[in-house]
Amino acid sequence: MADLDDAADTAEQETRELATRAESLEAADEARGEWFAHTAITRDHALRARAELRMRGIDPEDPNDWVTAQEWFDAHLTEQSEADLHREIRDEHDLTDTSLDTTSR
Repeated sequence: MADLDDAADTAEQETRELATRAESLEAADEARGEWFAHTAITRDHALRARAELRMRGIDPEDPNDWVTAQEWFDAHLTEQSEADLHREIRDEHDLTDTSLDTTSR
């Protein structure tokens, strides 16, 4: 009889633990559902961006097609330096519109 009482107590304790765990899992599932709905637009944009890249011949999954921010920045600085070689040098007064005389009103 004592064995049955011990088994019943153990089963009751396990039932409480499982009920607590089920509540925790339900809360996590609800939070995940909210996150999933909240990020739906972002996932859609990512899907469309991947499709556009593939149409342009770029595989977003291929590491050879990846570019880091530092690489973009270095390319930008190089382009600016090359453009500066051909850019006309001007003084600041050359850029001021002197056709409007605001002093004689």
